[in-house]
Amino acid sequence: MSTPNNRRRDPGGFGAETLMLLVGIGGVVAVIVVLNVAVRLGHQLDGTGVELPSDLFAFTLGVILGRVPWPASATWIVAVLLAIVLALVVLAIVGVVRYRKGRTRVDRASSYMGRGKDVEGLSKRNAQAQATRLGVTGSLGVPIGKTLGQMPLYGTWEDMHIDI
Repeated sequence: MSTPNNRRRDPGGFGAETLMLLVGIGGVVAVIVVLNVAVRLGHQLDGTGVELPSDLFAFTLGVILGRVPWPASATWIVAVLLAIVLALVVLAIVGVVRYRKGRTRVDRASSYMGRGKDVEGLSKRNAQAQATRLGVTGSLGVPIGKTLGQMPLYGTWEDMHIDI
């Protein structure tokens, strides 16, 4: 049986402002993490022996304000990390596009539509039986459309139709 209530709850999902806020916060966190990893690993690889603050915020401010020196290998580390992040973003976009490629706008609404016994009265077999019983030849009934499974639906000659 089809779902009797297809109304969506309001508000539905994230608004544009919330999404922008989450992207902004995620971007700041990503920059802090990449900066932290690149500078700490760069100092280890270069063997500078510089004492680095253990506090994340003091460390980040120290790098931004120039109190913590930027090692030469940190630039390459940032480039590699950005390439990895870029590859992950591209893979995510490709995955979303491939997921949505085979879907139609109707697929979201399909959970609210009738199936099985709900549309059995609109089937070609039922329309043929009704037309035969009424003595109608050459026409099954009024074509209504197709289900998502491409099964044709017909309105019989006994059905009341309001077609728009």
